[in-house]
Amino acid sequence: MTTIVLILSIIVGIVLWVIYHQLFNVAYFGSTAMIAEFFICVVIGFYIVSHVIGFFVDLFR
Repeated sequence: MTTIVLILSIIVGIVLWVIYHQLFNVAYFGSTAMIAEFFICVVIGFYIVSHVIGFFVDLFR
């Protein structure tokens, strides 16, 4: 279950990162900023995925 959550979190993080770049024109001042931004999107993705999975687990319990 943990592996599924991590894989889905990375996928959701990539989608959030792409949407963020489509909505806002972002200029980088180094690769560290890009890595930090991607990491934040993956953390937000983990939060979303874990809450959605938790919701459905509680729903069908």
